[in-house]
Amino acid sequence: MEELVTVQEVADYLKMSTQTIYRFAQQGRIPALKVGNRWRFRPADIETWLQHQDDRAPSILVVDDDADIGRLFSKVLGDEGYQSTVTCSGAEAVEAVKRQRYALVFLDLVMPGMNGLETLRAIRRIDRAAKIVIVTGHRDSALLEKALQLGPFIVLSKPCNGDQILNTVSMLGA
Repeated sequence: MEELVTVQEVADYLKMSTQTIYRFAQQGRIPALKVGNRWRFRPADIETWLQHQDDRAPSILVVDDDADIGRLFSKVLGDEGYQSTVTCSGAEAVEAVKRQRYALVFLDLVMPGMNGLETLRAIRRIDRAAKIVIVTGHRDSALLEKALQLGPFIVLSKPCNGDQILNTVSMLGA
């Protein structure tokens, strides 16, 4: 009989949280068996699943000049199995969008140099269908009003937490 491993063992192996593994098992996003009331996993099935994740994991672009916010998004998204690219400027974001298609873009509105509005315009020229989430602590700014004219997109207020980030990703189907 083949040995089965626990949620904790899979989480440790994949460097993900146990909650993420549990949620993936419930949603059928990872090969799992229900033994009694507990999820168990065949190591060979996990290996096969893992080999295919790089091809299927949605890529998300995070654009924010605040390195702490970039790290927060990267950690939260990575823990849920998403690939993320974090850039610190609008110019870097535009170059990233030229190289790769992203399932979703989280875009800071107020940045030095190329601001979020200019970045939004440039991204839309490259990918008109890009799903954009404006992340801002300036909901009442003239910059946001101008950006709203370029919609559609969602606005996420700073400070935001992991649940808000993941709910936004889920809502947009990324």
